[in-house]
Amino acid sequence: MNKTILLLLSLLLSLQVFPQSVVHKLDIAVTLKQNGDAHIHEIWDIVMGDDVKTEWYVAHYNMGDREICNLQVTDNGKRLTTLEDEWDVDAEKEDKMGKCGLREEEGGYEICWGVPTLDRHVYSVDYDIKGLVLSYSDKDGFGYWFADLNDNDPIKAFRLSIKAPTPLSKANCQVMGFGFNAPVKVANGIAFASSSSQIDKIGLLMSFNKGLFHPTLEGDGSIAKLKKKAMKGTDFGGGSEGEPTPLFVWILLGGTIVVVIPFIIIELVKLHRKRKEARQLPYFKDVSPSWSLMKAVKTLDEYNWFESENLIGAMIFRLISQKKLTIVDQDKPGKKGEKELALQIVPESVNKDAGEKGSDDYLCTYLLYLMECASGFNRVLTPDKFERWTEDHEEEVNDFKNALDLDNYEETLSQEDERHLLGLRNYLIDLCKIDGMPFNDNNMGDEMMVYAQLFGLTEKLSKMIKTISPEQLKTSVFAQDFDRLYRVSDDFMYCFVSAFSTNSDSSSSGGGGVFSGGGGGGGR
Repeated sequence: MNKTILLLLSLLLSLQVFPQSVVHKLDIAVTLKQNGDAHIHEIWDIVMGDDVKTEWYVAHYNMGDREICNLQVTDNGKRLTTLEDEWDVDAEKEDKMGKCGLREEEGGYEICWGVPTLDRHVYSVDYDIKGLVLSYSDKDGFGYWFADLNDNDPIKAFRLSIKAPTPLSKANCQVMGFGFNAPVKVANGIAFASSSSQIDKIGLLMSFNKGLFHPTLEGDGSIAKLKKKAMKGTDFGGGSEGEPTPLFVWILLGGTIVVVIPFIIIELVKLHRKRKEARQLPYFKDVSPSWSLMKAVKTLDEYNWFESENLIGAMIFRLISQKKLTIVDQDKPGKKGEKELALQIVPESVNKDAGEKGSDDYLCTYLLYLMECASGFNRVLTPDKFERWTEDHEEEVNDFKNALDLDNYEETLSQEDERHLLGLRNYLIDLCKIDGMPFNDNNMGDEMMVYAQLFGLTEKLSKMIKTISPEQLKTSVFAQDFDRLYRVSDDFMYCFVSAFSTNSDSSSSGGGGVFSGGGGGGGR
């Protein structure tokens, strides 16, 4: 390839046919108040591009009963006039200059201000959110997108800090970031995160011990449920990093997509047929001793039927069935007379390296060892206690995460064992459909429940379990306490998913779909 062509390619790679706005830095300082309200102070350092016609806006949709008020904006140090009437997005550019305001939209607000020139502007934005911290049944807290811009208006660097009336610590709050690839830390009385990697979203899920705040608004359900919903769709990789994509790359990408899409469709059709054939396999009503959890996981992964949290749940079920863990009630901190579910480690000591590496015994004992380390002197562990421990023990958590990496396992089930495993899954799926009908099968043992958890079916099976007579389940450890078992294992499952994301030095670049705030923003 001659030098002229190389030069042209270089020019194409650097070309931006449609110059876009770039947020070079965004600082967000959140000051929480005792009643759950918050004052937000933001500094937006933006170079405005051709995507800005008349204004810049930041969406805060899906806010429920929350309100935004007391808006103030300055542009390069000059204070803008805050309109008392609702912001008119269709107004002429001249009518927006030197002004800012709020627009009610999508169950929330848009913070808007006029943009006079397409060059660099440093905006100081202050406003209050009434009821940011909500009162939930288990804790107080919030899930909120503080920034969620359009894809063509990237944020090159950000810093976010959260301050409360009482100094924050790992003992009184838990926090997880969404939309960016950076850890969220709690130190020196505040929670904070920062990154110089390009993103377009900044979200936080925070929970606080009861008593730290006295919120005026109530949240729906519990923080634990909010967290589980937020974790769905998470991506613990990097997020949107890198420079804006040049036209030449889009052309190449477009050509690649045209070629690749037919292959993707073919693979999806193959997967659909493979799944359909698996669902037609005959029932298998037992657990073979030749199976192992990791072998089963590799099979399920081939059908895209595997979720990592279900493996943790299955291991907890196994440890309870082996009576190495027991479910106990513990006094809830700061709540006199209230109890919470916890797990007690039964063995007096746990050897992390017990069993053949990669075997079920090895992995379950490894998990038990981590729980023992986190439990402290009383050997009783709650999800919150474990979550706080993981924040200070990143290396241990990452080592365990690596031990569960499928790439480390080459051994698979035999063809017959694979058919039996899928047959058991079919049996349990169809069993879930009886919903309240009497169940008269004597095969529902503890090991079958371990695999039901691996398949992600225990929530549905919990209704069926109640129809089984005590005589049929008299040998089962799970028989009389299944509801409590499901609740506590479910909480720990998502604690591990959270720990895996937080302790890999990244927050989730996906998930957070149930949060308030966000929904768009940038130039228009």
